[in-house]
Amino acid sequence: MTSEGIAGGRLVAYAGREGEMSGAIAATLLVAAGLYAGVTGARRLARGLRHAQALDVVRGIRRLVIALAAGAVAGGVLTGADPQVFGGRFRLTASGLVESGPM
Repeated sequence: MTSEGIAGGRLVAYAGREGEMSGAIAATLLVAAGLYAGVTGARRLARGLRHAQALDVVRGIRRLVIALAAGAVAGGVLTGADPQVFGGRFRLTASGLVESGPM
């Protein structure tokens, strides 16, 4: 017997919808985490620039990069792209920016 004969058409269709739902939940959590990181990063960056504290500026930039990466991975999940490849490309670019760009 094949898996189609055992499972039937309904189970296969349900599994596809369940995968879409878990992707939407993951994307929602990533967007929420990205928003939190973006807001706290912007505040820390502003505070570091206002008080001339280099460590707060660096931490603010790092959090902003995390927010951008979370948004990029969430976009990859929602569009159906492979999130590891989609997020990996962005992470390499962001780590280069943090390590050698504004510092």
